[in-house]
Amino acid sequence: MDGTLNGMRRSQAPGYMLSALAGPLSQLPRLKSLLPPAAAYMCYLVHGKVVYVGHGNGDRKIGDRLSADAKTGAQVYVVYSIDPRFDKVQAGYLEARLIDRLFAAGLPLANGNRPFGSGLQEDAGLEQLVEQAELLFGMTGFRPIEVACSGASQGSRGLPGTRILRDVVPIEPDQMPAQPTERYRLNYRGLAAEGFYAGKRTFYVQPGADFAVGERRGMTAHNKARRKGLVKFLDPVSGADNRMRVRVGLRCLSAPIAAKILTGEHIGSKVWQPIA
Repeated sequence: MDGTLNGMRRSQAPGYMLSALAGPLSQLPRLKSLLPPAAAYMCYLVHGKVVYVGHGNGDRKIGDRLSADAKTGAQVYVVYSIDPRFDKVQAGYLEARLIDRLFAAGLPLANGNRPFGSGLQEDAGLEQLVEQAELLFGMTGFRPIEVACSGASQGSRGLPGTRILRDVVPIEPDQMPAQPTERYRLNYRGLAAEGFYAGKRTFYVQPGADFAVGERRGMTAHNKARRKGLVKFLDPVSGADNRMRVRVGLRCLSAPIAAKILTGEHIGSKVWQPIA
């Protein structure tokens, strides 16, 4: 917003429940004034010599538990939502999971303890919020948690050169982008699925796609984990025990990744055939 990566900035993404604001902690009143009135709850990071994670409503006094030395030169990153489903429970879960992941990465935390002791039991339905938050924090300047343990105390004011991004994102059907004229159909082992490109690489899979049960040899552990993370979004198919149906859309980093996720096999983009 200020023409500099050290100033105020906002990050939003189509299909995401969350949005993010970031800027110097010294400009906190201005940042809070930019929050939409409908954004009831938030989760935030304060990053200076240490990292503090918190959550609360719009009246939350961000940084009030930090010493003056910890606040010096610190940046604040806030994720919020105008969706009423993002309530106190979800904001609290996000706070706890971020603390867990920062703790595991070895960052210097200002939080006195982990909210759930040795860690919070993951909820597959809420983990997509954790992924969204990490991506948005990274886009606004906070290094992704996977690499933050290297030089974390140096601050993270600029956009990082590289980031480990989650590349399969569930999208609610009513939040899918309008599909272009050029569409594609999956042509492999009788599975039914349609999709389209948005840009040069990003590939969207339409809701209702078939999902093969089980994986074949050649699938990496990472791809298996991605497929496992979609279980919550699968519905059974009457009369079929070898496939299920994805009731949401999927935004994938590429068409080959979309094919692997749906088929459970290590295949490329050629299985996506243009629809005449």
